[in-house]
Amino acid sequence: MHDNHSIRIKVVAIFILLFHSLSCFDAVTISRNGYEGVTVALSHDILQASDVNLIDKIRQLLTVTSGYLYTTTRRRAYFRQVTIVLPSSWSSIPDLSVAVQDTFSHADIQIESFYPQASDIAFAYVLRTGGCNIPGHTISITPPWLDYSLASREMVRLWAQYRYGVFEEYATRGQDLIYLDSNGILQPTRCSASLTGNISHIETRQICKLPYSDRCKFFANDPALATASVMFDSQLNGVTEFCNDDRSNLQTLHNRQAINRQNNFCVFKSIWDVMNSSKDFVNGINPPRNLTDVTPIFTLVRQAYPRVVIAIDISNSMRGEAFTQVRQSLAFFLQYIARDGQSVGLVTFDSSAQTRSRLTLIRDNNDRQQLINSLPTDTTVSAITANLTIGLTTSIQKKDFHFHFVFKQLLRSSSNSSTPSGGAIILITGSADRDQVDISIMQLIQSNKITIMPISIGQQPPAILESIAIRSRGKSYYAIYGSPQALVDTLLVIEEFVAGAALNAPIQLYSNEFFLSGGVSSQQEVIVDSDVGNHTEFSVIYQGRSVQVILTSPTGRQYSPSSPEYTVDNDFQRVRIYLGPNQTEIGTWRFEITNPDSVGTPTRRISVFLLSRASLALDNYPLIMQVKMSSSQILFPQATTLSVVVRKGYSAVIGCQVAGTISRPSTNVPSRIAFRDDGAGADLTKDDGIYSAYFTDYSGNGRYSILVTVTGVTNVTNINAYQMVGLPSSDIIFASAVMGRANKTASFLKSFSRMGSSHCFRLVNYTAAVDNYNYPPCRIHDLTVLQVNYLNATIMLQWTAPGGDMDSGTAQGYELRMSHNFTSFTADFNQGDLINSSSSVVINGLRLDSPKSAGGIERIIIKVERAILNKPYVFALRSYDELFTYSSISNYAQAVFVNDFTISSQPPNRGFAIGIAQLTEKHAFSTVS
Repeated sequence: MHDNHSIRIKVVAIFILLFHSLSCFDAVTISRNGYEGVTVALSHDILQASDVNLIDKIRQLLTVTSGYLYTTTRRRAYFRQVTIVLPSSWSSIPDLSVAVQDTFSHADIQIESFYPQASDIAFAYVLRTGGCNIPGHTISITPPWLDYSLASREMVRLWAQYRYGVFEEYATRGQDLIYLDSNGILQPTRCSASLTGNISHIETRQICKLPYSDRCKFFANDPALATASVMFDSQLNGVTEFCNDDRSNLQTLHNRQAINRQNNFCVFKSIWDVMNSSKDFVNGINPPRNLTDVTPIFTLVRQAYPRVVIAIDISNSMRGEAFTQVRQSLAFFLQYIARDGQSVGLVTFDSSAQTRSRLTLIRDNNDRQQLINSLPTDTTVSAITANLTIGLTTSIQKKDFHFHFVFKQLLRSSSNSSTPSGGAIILITGSADRDQVDISIMQLIQSNKITIMPISIGQQPPAILESIAIRSRGKSYYAIYGSPQALVDTLLVIEEFVAGAALNAPIQLYSNEFFLSGGVSSQQEVIVDSDVGNHTEFSVIYQGRSVQVILTSPTGRQYSPSSPEYTVDNDFQRVRIYLGPNQTEIGTWRFEITNPDSVGTPTRRISVFLLSRASLALDNYPLIMQVKMSSSQILFPQATTLSVVVRKGYSAVIGCQVAGTISRPSTNVPSRIAFRDDGAGADLTKDDGIYSAYFTDYSGNGRYSILVTVTGVTNVTNINAYQMVGLPSSDIIFASAVMGRANKTASFLKSFSRMGSSHCFRLVNYTAAVDNYNYPPCRIHDLTVLQVNYLNATIMLQWTAPGGDMDSGTAQGYELRMSHNFTSFTADFNQGDLINSSSSVVINGLRLDSPKSAGGIERIIIKVERAILNKPYVFALRSYDELFTYSSISNYAQAVFVNDFTISSQPPNRGFAIGIAQLTEKHAFSTVS
């Protein structure tokens, strides 16, 4: 008995290590220096007739990019194999294989128009939500950008951001275009510092004068002489390297003093240093190789319509509320959420398996109803828990199982090719057996391109589900036991994962669940905005006999049991009010739900949903939201980074209220979390449409799921075509791309709401002994010199308050320091002079021992002994909590008092002036790094 216990412990330990390695499973791999599995996908809105040469342009781009990548990585990486995924509507190209796993939603490089009204905008960028060394989510490209003569060079810069998690080395704000070097000379921000040139206006090319606007940029004098860096300006003809730490070569030496996002978020690490710590090159893997041909092998495929098998656990573990939850949620999914054109099959399993429905192509309501009628009506009593291996094997095997013909269809290619093209399995289980899945089954899943997406009903299903999902390029999901809301929200996310984002996709406006006592009514409001209102579905799922629902439109029209739009499904216990094509009024709707039971009877669970589709009258993309998270597995006590992307097309939606509810193991009490887009804490960039937060409120090992609500505030929430989601508002490259092609004026939005979920994440290594783990305040990365006054010899600093635990709560105090020596100060924070609240140098502002709560704006005015011209005043700080646990050191902010000055782009001993500003009185300029 003791020996068996020891074996189990070893198995668990091995599994944790395996699971950790699988949490970062990537479809893109690199071996012997060649990247394979790189996917480029075209959006469904790109018509085949729009550009007959589009495919050739993509091949040409990535062929040249591969060579440039091989050069800039010093012969360590290139593109060996690339798959180009065409929309399913591109039917005139013969003999194309059909792809199911390679879709637009999962592509590394996505090609689509950013704005329907400005289809000629040429731009490319990386959507990312993580910090240094954290890869991005996708590279997005507009078709006109493929015609850009230097696109292949720019593509390497984008790939470095996307793959290695590095940042820009150019200044993203006008005020960051210069800094004062250690010799007291004003220098333009650049990398390497050996570059010479001018700071000029991007339109007129006239030399800019201080203070610089966001339309100014550094232009090199002789682009052909530049060697580095790709992340500063890949368009320079001579650039062939990333900046590094080799002091013997000044042309490629990383510029630690430059004011850019790389120095801020990567804490002065060079690009090459960060790249070498990535999984592609760490510990010297993929060393330099001499190759004569780095031309990629291209595979052209057409995206197939989704084919999905839903495998439902009907073992005794699903008896009761869980089984009712599954039936009700799947009926809703099949009737409204699953899209026309996809095929769905149904299977049930316990210790054996049975096919409920062959793969059925959904074309109309009759097909949907046929699938609904095939849902199981009860669980079995013969099996206490389901056999996971049987469930999976029956879902993929071609023979030797009772109902293999359903899965023959899943594996059979829908093109002329005889090669299986794959499909997806949604595996819903409540307490499967603990056996590991046989390795041959995993090989079958992977070789046949089957994506597994398990949904755990409660916390009981085994952890192996997560590894199965990751290894099959799927995601793992979690729904609270007995909650239709949790399962429907999950199915909505899975549908987008399988079928991709599209204009006809359902958009969730409202989701709520509550308990209602007998004889009691609940009245609430929901909003339908002008982006939606097409094929709107208002559904109420209940327990017991039917509840009474009254839905009232903004103009007062009521929908009640006597309305033709109102139906009751007693089998699946759902009230449905369906409004057809563009039949939904815009504005605030009100609903009332009444429990008809007698007063004093037990409460009943009520789940309410409002979904709609994009308005037929809309001439732009609808407003959507997406939830992103740092990892599918978290090793305690690591904080989880959660982000919510809110956008309309590719325009950032700014000024939203974003809140999340996180379901946790070992407790029925959810955790609440607030997301911010203020460029502080977990949020990288202010006002970029990405709202972020750290999560640390763990309750134990197990699965955690999140439901997010995004609310728009009238006359506060706005969009601007000049503000790309995920980019700084002053990003000079994007500003150049949209100049004169889009309206720069912000458009304020009326009230709206969006709700959404994501795959779950799993916490491991949690122990009750460290339940009260003390998280430090998060790092401050937005320290700014807000104002400098020479006459009063004062400097005003500003930053966003962190929390006592990362970015929540309130810190205990700040340690603020100042130095005139950037080099020694950044090497050792303690080399700076300590500034105390009681010191005479602090003349106004906050007390350093009394921070504001997380997210508050802190300002302090510091009076220096005397204002010294052309001398840097460098500031940095860190915060601490009540246990004096300190945060990491903030970014470094620099203030400079200047009079008549010269900005040099040459080494100090040469003194070559590139810009002179004559000032009639003393002025000051501030910079941040």
